[in-house]
Amino acid sequence: MTADGILVGLTPGVCPGGEYKRGGNGVRLEGTNTAGWARPFRRHHSDPGAARDLGVVLQRHLERLGCFDGRPLVVVCVGTPACRGDDLGPLVGTRLKAGGGLPFTVYGTVGDPMHAANLAERLEEIAAIHSGAALLAVDACLGSSIYVGCVAVEPGPLRPGSGVDKRLPEFGDVCITGTVGVYSHGLLTGLLAAWPPLVVKMADVIADAVRYAVLGVGSEAVPA
Repeated sequence: MTADGILVGLTPGVCPGGEYKRGGNGVRLEGTNTAGWARPFRRHHSDPGAARDLGVVLQRHLERLGCFDGRPLVVVCVGTPACRGDDLGPLVGTRLKAGGGLPFTVYGTVGDPMHAANLAERLEEIAAIHSGAALLAVDACLGSSIYVGCVAVEPGPLRPGSGVDKRLPEFGDVCITGTVGVYSHGLLTGLLAAWPPLVVKMADVIADAVRYAVLGVGSEAVPA
């Protein structure tokens, strides 16, 4: 926290554009960007099989990045537990670490968050320790009201802080973002209006999607 207030630790970005169809079945790459992997793949957290579908798409990205051929994977979850909505990333990191037994390194938890005030320094440390690793970035974002509650998987880089008009380092080879509130030209209203139970459920889905992508299995929340 600095003299200019709560904005110091916030990292949410702006939700990527693209089509979202509620209740869609199967894995389809939808969006308004260029064809193929440039499109964000989005599911509402409450859609049946959301974690599995997101995990399948994430798995394809990780295959493309060489993560199943010996390239290390590092999951970087950004955000601050000090602010409602922006705690999505730390919640995901905490859930992944609590599960244990995962063949990748996780940074950014509720107890040890990566946020706007320390992001640049921590990314330098990660680059030095994990040279050549693929980075999966996880963060909250703000967007259109139709996307609130949705989780998106897309190629990197992540642009943290864009949702509150902050300039922070861009990073990540592939990103997972969860839309926790409505974007309003950098104002905090959308972030502070985030409903805590919604953020918790989204964190569960994202953590399960990552497990599914890497291990092919998730928790009981991931249907077979």
